[in-house]
Amino acid sequence: MSGIAPPPGHLFNLALIERIRDIGDEIENQRVLLRQIGDPGLKSLLDPLQQVLAAANAVLGAHGGAPGADVAQELAGLLSLTRAVRLPTRDPETGETSFNLDRMRGAQGRMVMALANALDAARALGLVPPDPALPGGLPAEVPRAGNEDLLRDIAATLDQVSAQLAELEKVKAEPSEIRRQEGLIAFYLGAMRVQVDLARLQLTLGERTVDFAALSRASQTMAELTGDFFATVMAWAGRVAAAVRHAAGAIRDGVKHVLKATSLVIENISRNQRKAQYTQDLYKYRAFISYSRNDVEYASILHRRLEAWRVPSGLVGQPSPTGVITRRLGPIFRDIEGLRPGDSISDALDAALDSSAALIVICSMDSAKSIWVNEEISRFRARHPKRPIIPVIADVPGETEVEDVFPQALRHELSAAGEATSRSDFPAFDMRFTSDGFALAVVKVLGGLLGENAFRMFRSSARTMDWRKIFRI
Repeated sequence: MSGIAPPPGHLFNLALIERIRDIGDEIENQRVLLRQIGDPGLKSLLDPLQQVLAAANAVLGAHGGAPGADVAQELAGLLSLTRAVRLPTRDPETGETSFNLDRMRGAQGRMVMALANALDAARALGLVPPDPALPGGLPAEVPRAGNEDLLRDIAATLDQVSAQLAELEKVKAEPSEIRRQEGLIAFYLGAMRVQVDLARLQLTLGERTVDFAALSRASQTMAELTGDFFATVMAWAGRVAAAVRHAAGAIRDGVKHVLKATSLVIENISRNQRKAQYTQDLYKYRAFISYSRNDVEYASILHRRLEAWRVPSGLVGQPSPTGVITRRLGPIFRDIEGLRPGDSISDALDAALDSSAALIVICSMDSAKSIWVNEEISRFRARHPKRPIIPVIADVPGETEVEDVFPQALRHELSAAGEATSRSDFPAFDMRFTSDGFALAVVKVLGGLLGENAFRMFRSSARTMDWRKIFRI
């Protein structure tokens, strides 16, 4: 029995190694599980799990025996990736509950727990994943929409860096006066491949968003590793093989491009945030609802539905005909006081029209005869000809012609002088049960406010066409 005391942190080191071994056990358990499932219908779900397992195995290989200083960062990256894999509660094809999916979700939960425990053990040693240098106000997760080209550029550059690492692998044993050349290159390659794989997976997983904090951490670590490696190779100068120097320079340039591309995403997000603020300053209201007092029920329900709708995160920050899309589409203006015969449009109502990004008109037999609805439309069209107008047909008798419920100001195009010319062709969304029905009409109004491209993007990514559930109507 030795009287030598273990070094400080020794027990914590053993705890960290044990927790990392737990991750290894979970990797093996998941591999066995995925082989057992082998369900071709679940292939789209199995593939991302296989990719995460490969990344986890690489981290395990780097830190299983003696955890390095960057273990916390890589564990945090793996935890983010594992959580990004979205497993549905029901089979995507049958819509039924699935025993295999239940097993996959259970395995995913155990992996999350194993990673979280290992991260806690690393923190007990003072190993904390660094916070990336993101500007204040930039979310840790950014939407894919609006950043697709920039994210594709990052992915393509990572592919190039991966190819350049393969070239370095080929030349690492080139003749050299530096005996440690091959060992240095092997260490650098192992560390870089882990970071490249983590970054690529961050770009692959996540249906609508990318964990940009984790992606930035991986990019910055690649830059630090490559900077140190390149500086060492250049310090050795003519004593290392020319092919090694060339490969190191190519990798350095590729990593610089990755950092530049990530900074462009940050600039794009920041620009959209500034646009959103500008839109809020320019438009006080997302829309103005014009309606007859007899249609107050339709107007109030539509008003509540639109303001209550929670915009999907993938759409936030996207441009639209009514300004940059924010987390909520409100506020939407609806005149509650109303106008009585003999009144004129008040300054406040006039200001609300000017401060609205769009005009929603509840069309009915009553609004078609309303002087005030017609006046609101005329003023809005004359002053803001480029802002969208969205007609919504109330629940009028099914045989009623669309033109019969349109106020006069909607029936004709306006000249530059504001005079009626040819017949207008506004698309109307019909609340009648015999047509769109209320729920689908509300969805189409949302489409008019979001814009065709943004609306199509969200609709195509939806897993179901049950609009009542998607839009909480």
